[in-house]
Amino acid sequence: MSWRGVGIDAGGTKIAAARVNGGTIEAIQRVPTPHTSSADVLDAIGAAAAAVHEPGLPVGVAIAGQIDRRHGVMLSSPNLPGRRVPVGAALEDRLHVPVLVDNDVTLAAFGQLPGLEDVPDVLVALYLGTGIGAGVVIGGEPLTGAHNLAAEAGHATFRPGGELCHCGRQGCFEAYAGGRAIVKRAQALRRQAGRPSHDLTDAGAVARAATRGDPACAAVWDEAMEAILTLAWNLTVLFDPDLFVLGGGVAAGIPALREAISQHLAAQTWSGFEPPGLVPAAPEAPLIGAALSAWQLTRNR
Repeated sequence: MSWRGVGIDAGGTKIAAARVNGGTIEAIQRVPTPHTSSADVLDAIGAAAAAVHEPGLPVGVAIAGQIDRRHGVMLSSPNLPGRRVPVGAALEDRLHVPVLVDNDVTLAAFGQLPGLEDVPDVLVALYLGTGIGAGVVIGGEPLTGAHNLAAEAGHATFRPGGELCHCGRQGCFEAYAGGRAIVKRAQALRRQAGRPSHDLTDAGAVARAATRGDPACAAVWDEAMEAILTLAWNLTVLFDPDLFVLGGGVAAGIPALREAISQHLAAQTWSGFEPPGLVPAAPEAPLIGAALSAWQLTRNR
């Protein structure tokens, strides 16, 4: 099926906008993400979109955090300033086309589909990055939930009453296995032991130090791996996917994670259970998913 649209991935470091034709990116523009105000973020998103937009093309925007999909409002985001930011309305006023705004991992999961030969019955995408997110696609349609919070896997509970998560709850998976949490916890244990921690710059550095026998990093990484494997199994048993997609900066920086998850799922013994195929996420999936969702929005209006 032929379709075209513009997808935008508004991340904490950069904002990328791409014109997409049937899953192929025709043009792309990247600009740094401002952190001064929500108005500056909207200007940057608008400028990136305008650089690749063509008259009449619908626009989709992928943003990490809680999104009011129905009204195109960013309720809150760990990466961008402001609350209840009317992203959709601001872009519609600027570009004069329909605009869809949704959670980045939901759109990333949906954006896997154009690159597949066969659409899976159920696709689960787990993104391990600074935070943790998941997206589910069932029968070719993204699962959003009654309040657009479906599959917010990073904020399911791993340790009841455990580590404080940046979301305000305790014990979330993200508080143990998100990249930010892994680094923070390892640095804290190093400092408690009177050792320097400046070399622990990302989750990959913690994992490598753990393999060298660093006790602080080993303790943190072992618990992070327990959380990741537990979460992968929980998503698998909850949604019974035939395809499991793994993405995010932590996953990309630690290639052994995919094999560890694959082995963990294959080792489960349960009547009727078959482990899903496990593949790496397509790099531009959020952009493609945003553009495809926006195109679908125009068809349904």
